[in-house]
Amino acid sequence: MWNDQQIKLVQKRLQLLNHLETLKLHFKGRSEKVYDNLTGEHLYHEYDGLRIYLALTCFDILGQPSEWLDFKSWLISSKVKNERDNIFKEIRNSTTNEYVSKIFQEYQKIYSVKNSFFRFTEKILSEGNKDKLFNSIKASVQLTPEMTHGNYTQVPTGKDYTLTTEMKKRFLFEIRNSYTHKGISAANGIHGIYNLEAPFFTWGNFDYNNVYFPIYKNKIDGKIITYRVKSWPYCLIEIIKDTITTK
Repeated sequence: MWNDQQIKLVQKRLQLLNHLETLKLHFKGRSEKVYDNLTGEHLYHEYDGLRIYLALTCFDILGQPSEWLDFKSWLISSKVKNERDNIFKEIRNSTTNEYVSKIFQEYQKIYSVKNSFFRFTEKILSEGNKDKLFNSIKASVQLTPEMTHGNYTQVPTGKDYTLTTEMKKRFLFEIRNSYTHKGISAANGIHGIYNLEAPFFTWGNFDYNNVYFPIYKNKIDGKIITYRVKSWPYCLIEIIKDTITTK
Protein backbone atom coordinates (compact mmCIF):
# COMPACT_ATOMS: atom_id res chain seq x y z
CA MET A 1 0.00 0.00 0.00
CA TRP A 2 2.80 2.41 0.91
CA ASN A 3 6.44 2.53 -0.06
CA ASP A 4 9.25 2.72 2.49
CA GLN A 5 9.70 6.44 1.95
CA GLN A 6 6.10 7.20 2.90
CA ILE A 7 6.34 5.18 6.10
CA LYS A 8 9.64 6.86 7.04
CA LEU A 9 8.19 10.32 6.45
CA VAL A 10 5.20 9.60 8.66
CA GLN A 11 7.33 8.02 11.37
CA LYS A 12 9.63 11.06 11.40
CA ARG A 13 6.62 13.36 11.64
CA LEU A 14 5.24 11.34 14.55
CA GLN A 15 8.66 11.49 16.18
CA LEU A 16 8.68 15.27 15.77
CA LEU A 17 5.22 15.48 17.32
CA ASN A 18 6.47 13.44 20.26
CA HIS A 19 9.39 15.85 20.78
CA LEU A 20 7.08 18.86 20.47
CA GLU A 21 4.99 17.39 23.27
CA THR A 22 7.99 17.69 25.60
CA LEU A 23 8.03 21.46 24.95
CA LYS A 24 4.44 21.94 26.12
CA LEU A 25 5.33 23.49 29.46
CA HIS A 26 7.44 26.16 27.75
CA PHE A 27 4.31 27.52 26.07
CA LYS A 28 2.01 27.30 29.10
CA GLY A 29 1.28 29.92 31.73
CA ARG A 30 0.75 33.67 31.78
CA SER A 31 4.35 34.79 31.41
CA GLU A 32 4.94 37.54 28.85
CA LYS A 33 7.30 35.25 26.96
CA VAL A 34 4.39 33.15 25.72
CA TYR A 35 2.26 36.07 24.48
CA ASP A 36 2.39 37.68 21.08
CA ASN A 37 3.06 41.34 21.79
CA LEU A 38 1.45 42.41 18.52
CA THR A 39 -1.88 40.62 18.81
CA GLY A 40 -2.10 39.75 22.48
CA GLU A 41 -2.82 36.13 21.60
CA HIS A 42 -1.33 33.35 23.64
CA LEU A 43 1.36 31.58 21.60
CA TYR A 44 0.15 28.19 22.77
CA HIS A 45 -2.42 28.68 20.02
CA GLU A 46 0.36 28.56 17.41
CA TYR A 47 2.09 25.68 19.17
CA ASP A 48 -1.10 23.63 19.27
CA GLY A 49 -1.98 24.58 15.70
CA LEU A 50 1.40 23.37 14.47
CA ARG A 51 0.91 19.95 16.09
CA ILE A 52 -2.56 19.58 14.58
CA TYR A 53 -1.25 20.61 11.16
CA LEU A 54 1.66 18.15 11.27
CA ALA A 55 -0.71 15.33 12.18
CA LEU A 56 -3.10 16.20 9.34
CA THR A 57 -0.28 16.25 6.76
CA CYS A 58 0.23 12.56 7.55
CA PHE A 59 -3.25 12.02 6.10
CA ASP A 60 -2.23 13.11 2.61
CA ILE A 61 1.15 11.33 2.80
CA LEU A 62 -0.62 8.05 3.59
CA GLY A 63 -3.33 8.72 1.01
CA GLN A 64 -0.86 9.20 -1.85
CA PRO A 65 -0.38 6.48 -4.43
CA SER A 66 2.77 4.61 -3.39
CA GLU A 67 4.57 5.75 -6.55
CA TRP A 68 3.74 9.46 -6.31
CA LEU A 69 5.07 11.64 -9.15
CA ASP A 70 5.12 15.38 -9.70
CA PHE A 71 3.43 16.53 -12.91
CA LYS A 72 6.63 16.84 -14.99
CA SER A 73 7.85 13.39 -13.96
CA TRP A 74 4.41 11.92 -14.66
CA LEU A 75 4.49 13.29 -18.21
CA ILE A 76 7.73 11.48 -19.07
CA SER A 77 7.83 8.44 -16.79
CA SER A 78 7.69 5.10 -18.59
CA LYS A 79 6.23 3.49 -15.45
CA VAL A 80 2.90 5.26 -15.89
CA LYS A 81 2.72 5.19 -19.70
CA ASN A 82 -0.49 3.14 -19.75
CA GLU A 83 -2.11 5.39 -17.16
CA ARG A 84 -1.10 8.46 -19.18
CA ASP A 85 -2.11 6.99 -22.57
CA ASN A 86 -5.60 6.14 -21.28
CA ILE A 87 -6.07 9.76 -20.25
CA PHE A 88 -4.76 11.07 -23.59
CA LYS A 89 -7.21 8.86 -25.50
CA GLU A 90 -10.17 10.23 -23.55
CA ILE A 91 -9.40 13.87 -24.34
CA ARG A 92 -7.71 13.71 -27.78
CA ASN A 93 -10.48 15.65 -29.57
CA SER A 94 -10.13 18.72 -27.33
CA THR A 95 -8.66 22.06 -28.39
CA THR A 96 -5.02 22.72 -27.40
CA ASN A 97 -5.92 24.76 -24.30
CA GLU A 98 -8.58 22.29 -23.23
CA TYR A 99 -6.22 19.40 -23.89
CA VAL A 100 -3.49 20.74 -21.59
CA SER A 101 -6.00 21.72 -18.92
CA LYS A 102 -7.75 18.36 -18.98
CA ILE A 103 -4.48 16.44 -18.79
CA PHE A 104 -3.56 18.33 -15.64
CA GLN A 105 -7.04 17.82 -14.19
CA GLU A 106 -6.79 14.07 -14.73
CA TYR A 107 -3.32 14.03 -13.18
CA GLN A 108 -4.73 15.90 -10.17
CA LYS A 109 -7.45 13.29 -9.73
CA ILE A 110 -4.74 10.72 -9.08
CA TYR A 111 -1.90 12.63 -7.42
CA SER A 112 -3.21 15.87 -5.87
CA VAL A 113 -2.97 16.56 -2.13
CA LYS A 114 -6.76 16.92 -1.97
CA ASN A 115 -7.43 13.53 -3.47
CA SER A 116 -4.73 11.91 -1.36
CA PHE A 117 -6.19 13.46 1.79
CA PHE A 118 -9.74 12.31 1.03
CA ARG A 119 -8.54 8.90 -0.09
CA PHE A 120 -7.02 8.43 3.36
CA THR A 121 -10.22 9.39 5.21
CA GLU A 122 -12.52 7.48 2.86
CA LYS A 123 -10.66 4.35 1.76
CA ILE A 124 -7.69 3.70 4.02
CA LEU A 125 -8.96 4.35 7.55
CA SER A 126 -10.60 1.40 9.27
CA GLU A 127 -14.25 1.80 10.26
CA GLY A 128 -13.19 2.02 13.90
CA ASN A 129 -10.74 4.83 13.22
CA LYS A 130 -13.28 6.64 11.04
CA ASP A 131 -15.69 6.58 13.96
CA LYS A 132 -12.98 7.81 16.34
CA LEU A 133 -12.01 10.63 13.95
CA PHE A 134 -15.49 11.87 13.07
CA ASN A 135 -16.81 11.49 16.61
CA SER A 136 -14.04 13.81 17.78
CA ILE A 137 -15.56 16.70 15.78
CA LYS A 138 -18.66 18.73 16.68
CA ALA A 139 -19.95 22.18 15.78
CA SER A 140 -22.23 24.97 16.93
CA VAL A 141 -23.92 27.81 15.08
CA GLN A 142 -23.68 31.38 16.36
CA LEU A 143 -27.17 32.62 17.15
CA THR A 144 -28.43 36.03 16.04
CA PRO A 145 -31.52 37.98 17.14
CA GLU A 146 -33.10 37.05 13.80
CA MET A 147 -32.63 33.36 14.48
CA THR A 148 -34.14 33.56 17.98
CA HIS A 149 -37.18 35.61 16.81
CA GLY A 150 -36.86 37.87 19.82
CA ASN A 151 -37.50 35.05 22.30
CA TYR A 152 -34.44 35.95 24.36
CA THR A 153 -33.71 39.12 26.27
CA GLN A 154 -30.05 38.27 25.83
CA VAL A 155 -28.98 36.34 22.74
CA PRO A 156 -27.21 33.06 23.64
CA THR A 157 -23.85 32.46 22.00
CA GLY A 158 -24.81 29.40 20.00
CA LYS A 159 -26.50 26.02 19.71
CA ASP A 160 -25.42 22.63 18.41
CA TYR A 161 -25.08 22.39 14.66
CA THR A 162 -25.25 18.99 12.98
CA LEU A 163 -22.33 18.18 10.71
CA THR A 164 -22.53 15.43 8.11
CA THR A 165 -19.54 13.14 7.60
CA GLU A 166 -18.79 14.96 4.33
CA MET A 167 -18.78 18.31 6.13
CA LYS A 168 -16.32 16.93 8.69
CA LYS A 169 -14.03 15.71 5.90
CA ARG A 170 -14.10 19.15 4.29
CA PHE A 171 -13.38 20.76 7.67
CA LEU A 172 -10.30 18.58 8.14
CA PHE A 173 -8.95 19.47 4.70
CA GLU A 174 -9.83 23.14 5.12
CA ILE A 175 -7.85 23.58 8.34
CA ARG A 176 -4.90 21.71 6.83
CA ASN A 177 -4.94 24.09 3.86
CA SER A 178 -5.58 27.20 5.95
CA TYR A 179 -2.31 26.60 7.75
CA THR A 180 -0.40 25.91 4.52
CA HIS A 181 -1.75 28.72 2.34
CA LYS A 182 -3.01 31.37 4.77
CA GLY A 183 -0.92 30.83 7.89
CA ILE A 184 -4.09 30.37 9.97
CA SER A 185 -3.78 27.92 12.86
CA ALA A 186 -6.76 25.83 13.95
CA ALA A 187 -6.24 25.59 17.69
CA ASN A 188 -7.19 27.10 21.05
CA GLY A 189 -4.75 29.17 23.08
CA ILE A 190 -6.70 28.68 26.30
CA HIS A 191 -4.88 25.37 26.72
CA GLY A 192 -1.75 27.39 27.44
CA ILE A 193 -3.35 29.58 30.10
CA TYR A 194 -5.11 26.86 32.05
CA ASN A 195 -3.98 23.37 32.94
CA LEU A 196 -6.89 21.65 31.26
CA GLU A 197 -5.31 18.23 31.49
CA ALA A 198 -6.07 18.24 35.23
CA PRO A 199 -9.41 18.69 37.06
CA PHE A 200 -10.09 22.34 37.80
CA PHE A 201 -13.79 22.44 38.63
CA THR A 202 -14.68 22.50 42.30
CA TRP A 203 -17.61 20.14 41.75
CA GLY A 204 -17.81 16.68 40.21
CA ASN A 205 -15.11 15.15 38.05
CA PHE A 206 -13.71 16.86 34.99
CA ASP A 207 -12.27 14.67 32.24
CA TYR A 208 -10.24 16.72 29.76
CA ASN A 209 -10.43 13.92 27.21
CA ASN A 210 -14.23 14.20 26.96
CA VAL A 211 -14.47 17.96 26.37
CA TYR A 212 -14.87 19.49 22.92
CA PHE A 213 -12.84 22.71 22.60
CA PRO A 214 -13.44 25.30 19.84
CA ILE A 215 -10.57 25.61 17.36
CA TYR A 216 -11.93 27.08 14.11
CA LYS A 217 -14.74 29.15 12.55
CA ASN A 218 -16.11 29.54 9.05
CA LYS A 219 -19.36 30.41 7.31
CA ILE A 220 -21.89 27.97 5.87
CA ASP A 221 -24.88 29.49 4.07
CA GLY A 222 -24.26 32.80 5.85
CA LYS A 223 -24.16 31.20 9.32
CA ILE A 224 -21.08 31.41 11.52
CA ILE A 225 -20.07 27.88 12.47
CA THR A 226 -17.66 27.08 15.30
CA TYR A 227 -15.91 23.71 15.09
CA ARG A 228 -15.04 21.93 18.31
CA VAL A 229 -12.74 18.93 18.72
CA LYS A 230 -12.01 16.40 21.45
CA SER A 231 -8.55 15.28 22.54
CA TRP A 232 -6.64 16.74 19.59
CA PRO A 233 -3.90 16.25 18.43
CA TYR A 234 -3.70 13.01 20.44
CA CYS A 235 -6.73 11.49 18.72
CA LEU A 236 -5.19 12.19 15.29
CA ILE A 237 -1.82 10.75 16.33
CA GLU A 238 -3.42 7.56 17.68
CA ILE A 239 -5.32 7.06 14.43
CA ILE A 240 -2.17 7.50 12.32
CA LYS A 241 -0.13 5.14 14.48
CA ASP A 242 -2.83 2.49 14.41
CA THR A 243 -3.22 2.79 10.64
CA ILE A 244 0.45 2.29 9.77
CA THR A 245 0.84 -0.63 12.19
CA THR A 246 -2.28 -2.59 11.22
CA LYS A 247 -2.40 -2.13 7.41
